[in-house]
Amino acid sequence: MTTQTETGTANPTMDGMRESTSRVADQATEAVRRAQADPTPRGLMGAIEGLPATVYLWATLGSIGASLLLRLAGKREFANFVGLWPPTIVALALMNKQLRPSREM
Repeated sequence: MTTQTETGTANPTMDGMRESTSRVADQATEAVRRAQADPTPRGLMGAIEGLPATVYLWATLGSIGASLLLRLAGKREFANFVGLWPPTIVALALMNKQLRPSREM
């Protein structure tokens, strides 16, 4: 599948980004399925280990954005609550990285 730009030329960069996004979404979906199939701590850790590092990055950036939007909407306390999520997400990513060295290349 090749993406065509307005000038009619192929754009392999967009194709690569779509494939990468699709692969990350599939991995995250599979991790959720594993966690639902085995709701014990061992099953949850297995699901967390299966998440690629980009999921943590996007979750961190998403929570920062959500906090900003909530702050602009005037929901200051909830914005502060959501604003505390990024350090926790990064800590989980670092813990996961320390316990299980990366298999991503």
